[in-house]
Amino acid sequence: MIEDGEIAIFWDIENCPPPSKMRGIAVEKQLRKALRQYGRIYQVNAYAEMTKIPEKLRMELQRSGVHLIDTPHVKEKEVADFMIITDMYVFAHKNEPPQRVALISGDSGYAYSLAKLRQLDYEVVLIVPPSGVSSILREQADIILEWNEIMDIQEAVLEDTELRYEPLLKVIEDLNEMGVDEPTLSEIEQLLSTKYPTWSKTSGYETISEYIESAESSGLVVKYSKDTISRLRITEDESEDIDYTTSDSNRFKPLRTALAQLGDKDNHEPELAIIGVILRTLMTDPLEKLGVSRLKDYVMEAEEAGIVNVRQDGLQYYVTLKAEGPEDKLTFEEKETLDLFELALDSLKEELIMPTPRTIVGRMSALRPQWSLARSTYTDESHLLSEAQKNRSIITKAVGSSLVIFPSTGEFDYIDVTDSTNPYTPNQWIAFYDYLLANKDKWVKGRYAYAWRIRNSEIEELKDLKLGHLIHMVQIAINEASLGKRMGSWDSFTPVENNVLIMRKHYLSKK
Repeated sequence: MIEDGEIAIFWDIENCPPPSKMRGIAVEKQLRKALRQYGRIYQVNAYAEMTKIPEKLRMELQRSGVHLIDTPHVKEKEVADFMIITDMYVFAHKNEPPQRVALISGDSGYAYSLAKLRQLDYEVVLIVPPSGVSSILREQADIILEWNEIMDIQEAVLEDTELRYEPLLKVIEDLNEMGVDEPTLSEIEQLLSTKYPTWSKTSGYETISEYIESAESSGLVVKYSKDTISRLRITEDESEDIDYTTSDSNRFKPLRTALAQLGDKDNHEPELAIIGVILRTLMTDPLEKLGVSRLKDYVMEAEEAGIVNVRQDGLQYYVTLKAEGPEDKLTFEEKETLDLFELALDSLKEELIMPTPRTIVGRMSALRPQWSLARSTYTDESHLLSEAQKNRSIITKAVGSSLVIFPSTGEFDYIDVTDSTNPYTPNQWIAFYDYLLANKDKWVKGRYAYAWRIRNSEIEELKDLKLGHLIHMVQIAINEASLGKRMGSWDSFTPVENNVLIMRKHYLSKK
């Protein structure tokens, strides 16, 4: 042990989120308890898109001394990877060996960086998330710890798994890689204690002989004598010949099996981490065999293929196995309508518009003018919503007196047009009122249509606003009587010139 060394912890929190029912204070305490034996903790950096971390968890982690670093995603690019790698090198630059670097992640993309740190004599501690890591990342670590072990997670679903044997199998593989084809029990025990210091607690066995005997009785290893010395080899894995990287039926078979096993335990929407645990019992090195660097990528691929539904809640991802073939019973027109429904939801999300049944149907008509709800298979909103919920797993939520609808991927932000808050600048309002004055004789039916006309006018001061913002501005103008309803016509509006001039003058004074 390095007496005066320090250890810096770099936590890819989206790849390995805290247990869902565990307070941030307890998470930090368990982390500190497990790692302080490796040196004085220099820093704990946690990297994630902060909007995805629940406020209470964020506050508790910060108060516990965890430095939270925002890594907003840009067009799905993983910013966290680059920031973690950079910060690890900055730490190494400022702190000469002997020091330790701890990485909490299963992403194989960090393998090269860890290898370079080890070449510079920094000792690497790798904390393995429940989903596991690929061999290429594991090989670059001096010490390997299990996240579930650190967090002291003893869930029933873990108790009957074969994960207890994983350290033993990995040590034998490592020795084989080093050229030790027939390792002795003492050679195995020495590397096991060095690289997997918590193996005894993880496996539940106090001695190496008990551990090996249990693995042998489970058919995972074979013990034999050579030159009167006991040696060990791994039993051949029949699944090694299966190619899971192709797009045939084998690709998602492990995921289906894992979800089916969890379903038998009445867990029909498990967290991503629990799925990872089960996959590690079904095959060695699941990430490597599946050809992905993160379990999340594999699950998202399965969702795109129509195998599962994925729901995100904060940092946690929950996965549901789709019933096989529900859409096979739908006609082409019904599938096309539901596709248009989801496309409309995506469009409303982009424009920050509140996704009510009315706005969704309106956006469906705007996206495909020839389409009409009345002429479709689904002749009313309730029927359309019912089918979308059954076949596309949409989420419905009551907000005040309104019903809002979100895609299966989760809720999104939108502008509440009933909010009286006015976040717009004087210049934006002046441009808005100039448009009203220039079109004072035109009647327009509906807030949405008015906002759409303003958008199409390409006004310089308003070009950066989303359609949801423009609808909000129209509603504020209606509230202040700058837009008035046409006599005898429902929901049709026209500018009220005097009121427009008054409000325009008001905002000119605020410039």
